[in-house]
Amino acid sequence: MPWRLDPGNDLILNMHLKPSGKPETISAEIGLYFTPEPASKHPMLLQLEDDRDLDIPAGDRNFVVQDELKLPVDVEVFGIYPHAHYLGKELEGWAILPNGQKKWLIRIPNWDIDRQSVYRYRNPVFLPRGSVLHMHYVYDNSEDNVRNPNTPPIRVRAGNRSVDEMAHLWLQVLPVNAPKEGRDPRLLLEQAWMQHRLTKNPEDTVALYNLASTLAGLGRYSEAAADYRRILAAHPDDARTLNSFGVALESAGDWQGAVDAYAQAIAHAPDACDAWFNLAELELKRNQFAQAQDRFRAMLSHCPADAEAHSGLGVALIGEGDSTSAQAEFQRALEFDPLNFTALYHLGEMAIESGQPERAIDLLQKAVAQHPNDMDTRERLAMALAQSGRAGDSLAQLREAVRLAPEDANLHALLSQVLAGTGQLQQAIDEQNRALRLQPKDADGWNNLGVLQARIGNTAEARIDFQHALQLAPDHAQARTNLARLSHQ
Repeated sequence: MPWRLDPGNDLILNMHLKPSGKPETISAEIGLYFTPEPASKHPMLLQLEDDRDLDIPAGDRNFVVQDELKLPVDVEVFGIYPHAHYLGKELEGWAILPNGQKKWLIRIPNWDIDRQSVYRYRNPVFLPRGSVLHMHYVYDNSEDNVRNPNTPPIRVRAGNRSVDEMAHLWLQVLPVNAPKEGRDPRLLLEQAWMQHRLTKNPEDTVALYNLASTLAGLGRYSEAAADYRRILAAHPDDARTLNSFGVALESAGDWQGAVDAYAQAIAHAPDACDAWFNLAELELKRNQFAQAQDRFRAMLSHCPADAEAHSGLGVALIGEGDSTSAQAEFQRALEFDPLNFTALYHLGEMAIESGQPERAIDLLQKAVAQHPNDMDTRERLAMALAQSGRAGDSLAQLREAVRLAPEDANLHALLSQVLAGTGQLQQAIDEQNRALRLQPKDADGWNNLGVLQARIGNTAEARIDFQHALQLAPDHAQARTNLARLSHQ
């Protein structure tokens, strides 16, 4: 469960200090432990809280704050963090399981602020879907509370100061038993959490924004757009929300609405690079290459070191037929991000076209490492490997590409060609037949199958294949020549 850090992330240390009455020297350190292995498990934090109800009258000995949250998925709880200040008296957290059983998570009957810490369980606590998390905190704002920072007691509300109070219960949970091919179960947890926050405060724009983003992550774009609209009704100039609104509209199929949202975001915040990028990408998808170039150049005037903008501009330039300028932009993208997938892919493709297979192999292998399930990249890598004479490696890439896209006729046809080049003629015929089953009106494919049949001596089958090619394309010169050659044998 390592924590991923990306270039440009800021690490901030936030310290709570208690004055001692004299000058002190503070020397703080944190320890970071690194690993080259990516995370295989992805926990998240959940919070129960009700700071809105924290309004403790002076003298109240038993002021109660509570909250609850129903879990939509199975989870394991790794740690728990109760948080209150000096008026905390009794802090409790538990879960009620679907069968009605009560399972304690933490109970501190005599709270003091030195007990504020993350408590980790020796073994993860399993909570099935449908369990309800509960937080129950009791506060003592009387003179009898020896830790009360206010003498005499005063009315206390929620806040960050030591004389204020908080009512938070954080849990680190890991979703378990989720389908491997389904949506990230953390999205369901986030959805339940944000919906619960909104029941307590419908005007909580942070919760509403997070809920909209979660719905978008779940593919519910129209619902996400509706929630973004609610935020924009109160904050119409919020560039971040306008950009996210545009993404939701675009994903829902409303491209014109998305264009308008991105344009509004830019109008309110000319340096909103995400909005510039999304607008340019939308124009790329619609083959509006000149407009996309203008957008990417405008974005780069604000964000000159953005690798994605340089590679996007490169794609737009290719669309306009300017491959030389495109190549320069892809190179710029790699200067800022040596693993930029778009730049690696297109530079690899250019290297194949210019007869530089070794350079293409180097670029495309890096691209495959970024997106191992992208069959187009594997196909291009296979072409480069075949061009350099590494037929075996080319076959391995093509077989993997076919596994990723078994219904792609072109991949089967290309695999057939490479197999034929290595003398594996019967396997080549089998692959060409698979390609033709998927694309039966491919005259070139029938001609290629006839050539393979002729090479292994199946002249009758070859003749039928050439004739089939000519039925589909009567002016197919190669098929006509091949058929004539058979007739003279």
